[in-house]
Amino acid sequence: MKGIDRALALFGRPGSRGSAAKLAEVLGIERSAVSQWKTSGLVPAARALQLESLFGVPRSAFNPHAFPPAPARVRRLTRAASTRRARLKAR
Repeated sequence: MKGIDRALALFGRPGSRGSAAKLAEVLGIERSAVSQWKTSGLVPAARALQLESLFGVPRSAFNPHAFPPAPARVRRLTRAASTRRARLKAR
């Protein structure tokens, strides 16, 4: 599932015009811009950052050309480090 589809799913039935309109309203843009993002599968970099902060969906899901996903090894190491920090806090 593309990042924009994940964001639209938070506003109702994915693919419905209502969800695109609601997302556009929240972002303060035209619904046609959201439709273009859905068609192309790419969100402008500045909006990708905004959507990431709103929904917690990684920016690379919205625009993998501007924000390439981290290699799997880096994701594993990051996850392991956060698990260690959580264990230390629990003590």
